[in-house]
Amino acid sequence: MIFVLTWIFSGWLSMDSRRLFSTGALTAEEAGKINSAPAWDILPKDEWRSASVAVKEIGMVCLHGKF
Repeated sequence: MIFVLTWIFSGWLSMDSRRLFSTGALTAEEAGKINSAPAWDILPKDEWRSASVAVKEIGMVCLHGKF
């Protein structure tokens, strides 16, 4: 019985990311931030000029509501 309970607990930790009572679904605020367009106007024009000509893609990351 101890083996089976340990096995179940191990599976829960590895597959469910310890979400005992959480659904894992995004909140409305999180979904809004993900689905919204990036605020490219926040980046100063000087920063754009420092990018190399070989740059193909520039990404922005939002951390704690700030870019």
